[in-house]
Amino acid sequence: MIELVVVMTIIALVAAVATPRFAAAQSQYRVQNAASRLAADYIGLRATAMSQSATALLSASSGSDVYKLSVTALDASGVAQSRVETVQLGVEPYAARFLAVTQDSGSGFGFDAYGNAAGAGRAALRSGWTMVTVGFDADGEVTVGAPRGMSQAQRAAAGVK
Repeated sequence: MIELVVVMTIIALVAAVATPRFAAAQSQYRVQNAASRLAADYIGLRATAMSQSATALLSASSGSDVYKLSVTALDASGVAQSRVETVQLGVEPYAARFLAVTQDSGSGFGFDAYGNAAGAGRAALRSGWTMVTVGFDADGEVTVGAPRGMSQAQRAAAGVK
């Protein structure tokens, strides 16, 4: 009977130590995947703009859990045709949202028909207490930072407890 109590106590202690670490690892995994998806969609948007001789735009806003990919091209008769795709980051496997989106100019990050970037800036994504920053530069390059824990001030500003 004593052995059973000792084993149960050890299991409870291991579970108490592992649970917060698992939650932190899960948040880090989610936000990293969301940032990778955002970066991949941005790179794909450039390829789409060049292959279809179209303008392409990625638009997101602070506090949102979605972003939109818009492609506008002229059809054979010269009429503009638009296609918009909405990407949900607030659902599994991401469970993430935009903490902040800053743009140097314009209303999004995009490309003209030649693949030239039409905006630069940064987007910070968060899941739980973990955040990652994605940078979009004026040359059309995208960088994904390493996940890191949010500061107390960032958590308070985002309403995360």
